[in-house]
Amino acid sequence: MRKIIALISLSLALLQVLPAKAYGYDNFQNSALYIPSYSDRFFDSLVNPAMLSRVESGNIFYFTTIISEEWDIGEIREGGPLPFLQNLNSEFIFSFVGNNLSLSAIANTYFGSRHVEDGKLSMNVYNTFGIDLNWSYGFPYVSLGMRIKGGNTLIRRNKNITGILNAIENAYFSQFENSSGMEYFSIGASIAVEVGFFESSIMFDDIVLLRDSDLYAGWDTLLDSMSLSFSLRYPEFTRRGNLNFCRPRIGFSMKGNPARKLEITANAELQFQLLPDFDLNVAFGYKEKDHSLFDFDPSNGLLMLALELQGANYSVRTMCNIDTGTFTRVFPTISFTLAR
Repeated sequence: MRKIIALISLSLALLQVLPAKAYGYDNFQNSALYIPSYSDRFFDSLVNPAMLSRVESGNIFYFTTIISEEWDIGEIREGGPLPFLQNLNSEFIFSFVGNNLSLSAIANTYFGSRHVEDGKLSMNVYNTFGIDLNWSYGFPYVSLGMRIKGGNTLIRRNKNITGILNAIENAYFSQFENSSGMEYFSIGASIAVEVGFFESSIMFDDIVLLRDSDLYAGWDTLLDSMSLSFSLRYPEFTRRGNLNFCRPRIGFSMKGNPARKLEITANAELQFQLLPDFDLNVAFGYKEKDHSLFDFDPSNGLLMLALELQGANYSVRTMCNIDTGTFTRVFPTISFTLAR
């Protein structure tokens, strides 16, 4: 109990002085490797805090670096200055785990608002730092979770980018400025149920939400952030106790108010268990925003592909998403995690 009180107090104190707006959770939530009802990986708990109590690992420290982009193929074909620098995001996540608690610090730098005029490139550069406190407690078949997260964003507006070295200078060695309304804070909770091969979860990202200097709470905020998910997974071992070489898993989730438009995600994953502590995961998924029940619209869709190599203390992931509306927007991501 003392550890819980101490970590919550530390989190609330840091939230008042540390800068963060964007989190790498989007990279996980938009990956075919992750869905709220999935468990086993530590980073499943960053998607759904209730999964933290199911992490079977003696590691207490996790470091992850993520590099991602969002490319408009049309801009690349047109050429211009640094056509592959459009929405570059570099992110670092430091996580400390113990006794059903985790505290993560997330720092990222990303480029946006690309503008080319007279052959000169200018962009906004954002620098964020956020913290995330997860708590989970597991019962037989049921797990409970709670999350507190928040932070702020710093910005450098309309900076001229003349080359790669200049982009690095603007991202890491220049002074940023504060901007009002960039603070972010939320409290969320979740419940997960596991019965044999079947897993399900209900999660509320925002029971209380501070965004754009406004505080949101109530049924609308609660339902808009609600996620329902279900998944089935083949067992790790055969009846004789041997390791199953191929372990498939499928999942489905819905996010949003059921009376309005929803965001739906369907995932399928094949895990090849080459050794007890070494496996290869291949995953495919489809996400659709602004979805009406039983009315699929590929113009709002996203095709997700992922490949993961996972060892006892590390994992390497490559992910690529493609919009199914025009097939002109590509979202490549690569990440590396080291656990100790």
